[in-house]
Amino acid sequence: MYGLESGQSSPNELVAELLDASVDEGQEAAEKSFNEGYRQGLLDGQPDAAWWESFYRSMHETMEKEQHGPTWGTVAIAGGAGLLLGVSISSILAIVFLGQ
Repeated sequence: MYGLESGQSSPNELVAELLDASVDEGQEAAEKSFNEGYRQGLLDGQPDAAWWESFYRSMHETMEKEQHGPTWGTVAIAGGAGLLLGVSISSILAIVFLGQ
């Protein structure tokens, strides 16, 4: 088919041309397969993309409706706890340093 005979030496140019042609065909086939797989992956991902988009929109709407930041009760409890901790630590330090 290619003009090569078994058991005989072939010219280097012919062998080089055949190798180049096979490399080119292999690269074209690999690129075609990659493109086909990429296209199929995009098509397969379309339903998932629509679901994720609707999920994002619903979460975004929920987050906008909810109150952001601490409530007054949280601020009062945190302030009281901080005051109590500060008084306790200062009392302990006063006993340690002034009690000696």
